[in-house]
Amino acid sequence: MDLPPNATPEQLQVLEAYLRQQKKIVASTGYGAKNYYKEKHEILGSKLIIFLNTQKKSDIWYMRMHVGGRQPYKRLSLKTSDKSVAIERALDHWRNLKNHLDSGGAAFERPIKDLIGEFIEFLSEQVECQQIKKHTFQCKKTSLKKLSEYLSPYDKPSDIPSNVFADYIKWRRTKNWTKYHKNNSKPPSDLTINSELTDFKGFFDWCSKKRIVTNSFEYPWIKYDPKKHKEASPPFTFDDYGLISKQLLNWYHDTNLNKTRKNNFYRGVFIHYFEILAQSGMRPHECLKLRWSDIHLVSEFERVDFEILEDEDSVASLSENGKILIGTQQGIDIVPTTDNMPSKRYFTSQTLQNIEEAVRLGRKWFEVEFVGVKIEVSADTKTGRRIFYCPAGFQFQKLWQHYQTYSPIKPKQSDFIFQNVGTSHSRGDDHVGNPLNDTFLRRLWYEFRSYLASKGINLDPAYTLYSCRAFFINLNLEAGNKPHQVAKMVGHSVSTQARHYEAMEVRKLASRFSKITERQLKASTLNSKPIDEL
Repeated sequence: MDLPPNATPEQLQVLEAYLRQQKKIVASTGYGAKNYYKEKHEILGSKLIIFLNTQKKSDIWYMRMHVGGRQPYKRLSLKTSDKSVAIERALDHWRNLKNHLDSGGAAFERPIKDLIGEFIEFLSEQVECQQIKKHTFQCKKTSLKKLSEYLSPYDKPSDIPSNVFADYIKWRRTKNWTKYHKNNSKPPSDLTINSELTDFKGFFDWCSKKRIVTNSFEYPWIKYDPKKHKEASPPFTFDDYGLISKQLLNWYHDTNLNKTRKNNFYRGVFIHYFEILAQSGMRPHECLKLRWSDIHLVSEFERVDFEILEDEDSVASLSENGKILIGTQQGIDIVPTTDNMPSKRYFTSQTLQNIEEAVRLGRKWFEVEFVGVKIEVSADTKTGRRIFYCPAGFQFQKLWQHYQTYSPIKPKQSDFIFQNVGTSHSRGDDHVGNPLNDTFLRRLWYEFRSYLASKGINLDPAYTLYSCRAFFINLNLEAGNKPHQVAKMVGHSVSTQARHYEAMEVRKLASRFSKITERQLKASTLNSKPIDEL
């Protein structure tokens, strides 16, 4: 190659690149090349050899074993310069690797992230085969993301030391969690960490069954005593529940906020979602999987005596005495004298008709309608299919009307109750028709909590949407329902209920709604129909 007498910088760069490429070609010699082996000895013919590598500065012996497949040879460092020791180690490695291959193991290790991905696919298949619930799969998938991040310093399973999880609790509560998270002000609980460690153990047990070599790990389990731990999602007090119900409507109708909101439709859906959770005790994912065909409304009527308000000056004292004032279209105000009257915002159209009829006929009583609901929970949930009755029928009625009035897609019996109908500013419609995501609804809960804080209203920071379930359980136990009946309604065992709810402060939460049980509904004269027929 002739060089120009006065090479330009560009020509020198081309020459430098050429020389680098030639150096790589010379150095890139594979197995069997003449200049690759400084010294080579066959131990089991060509199936197992030991050799010194010319490309290594030190005289360390290596072994090469024939394993077949797309990569026919596996190479290992024997970590010794003594030939006799190298032969012994090579034979030991050969025996162990051959046994491993004969039992179904792989010759070459795969990256940890790839194995975790394969394990997630395995769990997904378990969901399709109905071996585990989809909700359980999502929880395990979240845990495995933590594992992948924690093990990022290691490439292969055999690289992971036995004591790798010794600092996991500290890592999880410091580097993997921030105290500045506005919606997650507390670090992961002992129960959460134990659950994650259980999922980690499940992954490595799966690796063992797949003949993937790993060490035996020590897991830092935390001994949990529910009596010494504050409840993660305590039940609402009755006063707090009433406050939340009232403020949800103010939040929805706030004109100042509505000016900046792109879409207020789903906030209306959220109000009914919250009330249904509190009046049914369902888990959030159970509620979101419901279709309209899974519920049947049931109505019960109860006689209520009333008196006509004669003295206008006594109106102020009504609320102090626990009474409510009902105005009629005929200009006559009445005051029910029967206890356990529902709030006026729970009056159904039938109740209002009965009130007008009683005033018109001069009768001193009317029938108030209590709307319950028979719910069939989907089999694709944490505890499988179950049927129970609860007093949330009125909320389902109002939610149906909300979709009928404001949704571009009118509800049908086959639709999900909490259906995603898109928005005016949606980029696509891939999720339209599917149930709303619990993460999306939880964001609305956080938005509502921020709204309360802006109004100077501070609730217990431990309250979550799961507090609705604890509230319902507490409500029913106080109302006199048997523990085994309540456990059956909410879909868990009596022992679970005793473990998590026995220590709760039983509050005076008795309500006419809480007393609508399956026995009472079946014993009374009921009107049971699909929601679109009522």
